[in-house]
Amino acid sequence: MLLWLALACGPDIRAMYEDQRVAALTVATEKPSTWEPDLVLQIAGPDFSQAVGDAIRVALTRDVPVLKIPLALGMEAKLEPSIGVEEAALHPSDSCASCLAFDAVLTGRAKWTLGPASGTIPLDVGAKGVFSLEIVDGHIIEAMPRAVSQVRVRITDLAGLSVNPSREIQEWLTGQLSSRVPHIKVVELDTSTLPLRDLRLRSSPGVVRVEALTNVPGSLPVGALPVPEHGVELAISETALIGLVRRAAFEKGELTMDVYADPLALEVNGGEFALDLRLWRLVGRGWWRDYRVYGRLAVEDRQVKLVPSRTEPLGASPGAGLVDPLAALFEGKILETITSSVAQSLPATQRQDLGMVRLRADTSAVTGAADALVVDGTLTVKRPAGDDR
Repeated sequence: MLLWLALACGPDIRAMYEDQRVAALTVATEKPSTWEPDLVLQIAGPDFSQAVGDAIRVALTRDVPVLKIPLALGMEAKLEPSIGVEEAALHPSDSCASCLAFDAVLTGRAKWTLGPASGTIPLDVGAKGVFSLEIVDGHIIEAMPRAVSQVRVRITDLAGLSVNPSREIQEWLTGQLSSRVPHIKVVELDTSTLPLRDLRLRSSPGVVRVEALTNVPGSLPVGALPVPEHGVELAISETALIGLVRRAAFEKGELTMDVYADPLALEVNGGEFALDLRLWRLVGRGWWRDYRVYGRLAVEDRQVKLVPSRTEPLGASPGAGLVDPLAALFEGKILETITSSVAQSLPATQRQDLGMVRLRADTSAVTGAADALVVDGTLTVKRPAGDDR
C-alpha cells in the first residue's frame, strides 16, 4: 500500500517532458539593438586577398575587347592588353563599416598593330579600389566591387609604337575594373539548419569577420578568438550548438519503444567532448535517466565528427530502467545534427554561378576553445563557370 502511494505521488514524467519539449522548441525572435555573436566566421586576410585578385583577373582577361586608338590621317592603332594580377592587398576602408580597400599590382603587356607594323609593349600597372561586404536575402554574404579609385599605367618601352597609349590604357583598365569585376560569394548560410536572428559584418586588419546571432534563447556568445593566419575559422558557442541539437531531438520525437532523447549540455575542450544526455521513457507515468557521453572530436572525410567512446550514468527518476545511451544517440542522429550545423556554416560552392568568384572551405581541424566548437578549414577560390584559366 505504501509503495503504491509513493509511486502514485511520484513526479509526473509526461508533464516534465512536455515542459522541456516546449522550452527546447521555443524560438527567440527579437532582434536586440546590441548583441554579441554566438556564431563567428573568420576568413584570413591573405585568402580573401586571393579571391579579390581572382575577381580582378577575371575582369581583365575574360572576353576583353580590343582597344582602338584613332590617329592622324584616319589611321588606327589596335591594342590587345593582356594583364595578370601579381598581388592584391586588402586593408580596412573608411568608405563603410564593412568595406575593404584593395591595392593591386598588375603586370602584363599589350600587343599593338598599326597597319603592317606590330609589336608588344610591356605594362606596369597599379590599381586601387573598394569592395563592400553585403548581406543578400538575409543569409548570403557577398563582396561587391564598390569603386575603382585609381589606376596607374607606366610604360617604359613603346616597342616601336609612335604614340604613348598610357592614358588610353588607363581609361580602358578603369572601365574594365568598374564594370566587369565579379561579385565574390563569401558564404551562403542554410537558415533551415542554422536559423539566425541577426547577422552583421566586420572588417579589420588581416581578417574578414561574419558575426551571427542564432535564434536559440539564452545562448552565450563566443569568446575572444585569435585572428587566423590562413584559411577559414568557424566558432559556434556550446550553448547555441546544444540548443540547436536539442531542438532537433525534440522535433524528431520518439526514437524507439517510447524512448525520447534530450541532449542537455555540450562541453568541448581541446580534442575531446562531453555530452549530457537525458533519455525519457513515456510509458505509464514514465521515467528518465541521465548519462554523460565522453568522446573525441575528429575530422573524417573533411567533415566534423563527434566520436563517442564511453558513457557514465548520472541521475535517474524513481524506478528508471536502462537504455543504451550510445544507441539512442545514433538512433536520434543527434551527433549528425552537430555535423550538419557546422557544415552549413562554412563557405561552400552550392551551385555554379556565372560571373561570380566563390569560396569553398574544406574542414581540416576541430577543437574546443573559448566555450565554443572551433572548426578550421582551408579555402579554395572557385572562379566563374567556364573560366578554367
